[in-house]
Amino acid sequence: MWRFAAVLGLLGLAMVLVVFGAVAGFASQACTSTPGRVGGVPAALAPIFEGAASRYDLGPEGAAILAAINYEESDFGLSTLPGVHTGANSAGAAGPMQIGIGGAAGDTWDAIEVSAPGDPPGQPPDVYNEGDAVYSAAHYLAEDGMTASPQTWPPAVYDYNHAGWYVQAVLSRAQTYYQQGLAGAGSVQEVSWPGQEQQCSVQAGPYVNPFAEVPSGHLVPERIDMGVDYADASPDPILALGDAVINYAGPDPGWMDGDSVNYTLSDGPYAGRYVYVAESLTPTVHTGQQVTAGQEVATFAEPNTDGIETGWAAGPGLVVAKASTLDQQAHGEDPGDNRTYCGNEFSELLARLGAPPGLTEGRPVVGTGC
Repeated sequence: MWRFAAVLGLLGLAMVLVVFGAVAGFASQACTSTPGRVGGVPAALAPIFEGAASRYDLGPEGAAILAAINYEESDFGLSTLPGVHTGANSAGAAGPMQIGIGGAAGDTWDAIEVSAPGDPPGQPPDVYNEGDAVYSAAHYLAEDGMTASPQTWPPAVYDYNHAGWYVQAVLSRAQTYYQQGLAGAGSVQEVSWPGQEQQCSVQAGPYVNPFAEVPSGHLVPERIDMGVDYADASPDPILALGDAVINYAGPDPGWMDGDSVNYTLSDGPYAGRYVYVAESLTPTVHTGQQVTAGQEVATFAEPNTDGIETGWAAGPGLVVAKASTLDQQAHGEDPGDNRTYCGNEFSELLARLGAPPGLTEGRPVVGTGC
């Protein structure tokens, strides 16, 4: 973590607020909602995020922001990167919230460490403990001035990790978690942001989770690259995201294991965009076929050694990921090493629909649009 004041002259609060404008639609304090709701996160962690946000008066959206930071920093503590479970990373950050314990990240932990509810009396806070780390991060955000007011969110998140892409990624993902929390409560809210008023719907429109029929425990989210990678060892169904026309289904030499399905959405806010599913799968549709939201378009191949990738395609036919046409891919040995903007956007859409998001693996987002 870095102090905002140290880089204010380089970046400027105005720029951070512009970055936040990219995720306008997140609830402001003018919204009516159930305080502290957060959805789309591991069920065991939701009470931790909600409790920490409540203790430090971070507002109704605070739990979602804490959840988004936890995801960005360590994939909810599932990451095996250095410093998440032991030691520190190269910058000196540690634990599931990647809080500085020395080095370039500073020794933030000693100044903000607190124990989560339920810790044994006298036990010191542990930076590697999920509860202690989240409550300490909430303490840190509060110390940096974060409240229920949206104007306080960008500078506080920027202070946590001084990168414009990080502010955008956290607040965009937090929007998803907050809206899913409201959906779970059956709520709809009015959004008010300086200069605009709009409805913030918690519905996902005409789209569905393409993995809704995969049995619990089968689907394993993997990295975000040009799309989003998933593994599944069983021949489980993959569904159409929305009403669509199949513009290609069959062998595809551009992908591992050589099969893909590419379809054109025909309804909703993404009408006209191309969606691909590729790699280790078996198409169950044919080119030219019309499908409805939730209709099976493929199954995971069996045996499944490489998993599948799904995301935005650049056009019809044999699949070319849109991220590659925007030069967001990596230029080394593995083009998928980058966490692209297109892949990240698709991951967030899937999360809104109830699918597990892809893994960030601590990488920044490459690109500015899709």
